[in-house]
Amino acid sequence: ISPQKLEVICGLSQTCPTPIGKDLKINKAYDTLVKSYLSNEKNAVEILSKRMQTKEYTESLKEARDIAKAASDEDNRQICNDVRNYYSK
Repeated sequence: ISPQKLEVICGLSQTCPTPIGKDLKINKAYDTLVKSYLSNEKNAVEILSKRMQTKEYTESLKEARDIAKAASDEDNRQICNDVRNYYSK
């Protein structure tokens, strides 16, 4: 999986609580999404968290956050709802 996809996933986990509030479905969706991309990893969420702290990922993660900040609240809410509804099944 590309670092960019992982950064978007991580960015969603940080962005989504603001537009949709605290929601256990988004947490489940995030875990499912991470596990689907890092399917060969036993502790996928933990591994992604550690990767996001490396220099390789921090610049791109900042870029992903900036893109989310530039989007409208409605756009972010819609994306988060889509992820929550699709991946929390």
